[in-house]
Amino acid sequence: MKGKPWPVDKERKLRELVASGVNVAKIALTLGKSKDTILKKCSRIGLEVVGAVKITQITTSKLDLSTDLPSVEETLKTRSAALKALETPGLGSS
Repeated sequence: MKGKPWPVDKERKLRELVASGVNVAKIALTLGKSKDTILKKCSRIGLEVVGAVKITQITTSKLDLSTDLPSVEETLKTRSAALKALETPGLGSS
C-alpha cells in the first residue's frame, strides 16, 4: 500500500543521501522517517541504499510429517465418536 506522497525537497534529499553513500539508518534519521519507509521509497524509485539488508526467514527445525495422515472425514468421524462417548452416563465414575 502506498502512503502519502513525499514532498519534492524530501525526495531530492533522499536521492542526494543515497548517491553520497549514506546508510539507511542515517537517512531515516535525517529525513525523520523509519528505515522501512526509506527502503520502500528507494525500492519504488529504483535506488539502492547502503546498509539495506534483505531478511529471509530461515527455519532450523525439520518436521517429519507422516504421508499416511487420515482424511478430514475420518478425523471428524473419530472426534464425533469421542464426543458421543463422553455423553455416556457414569463414564468418569470409578
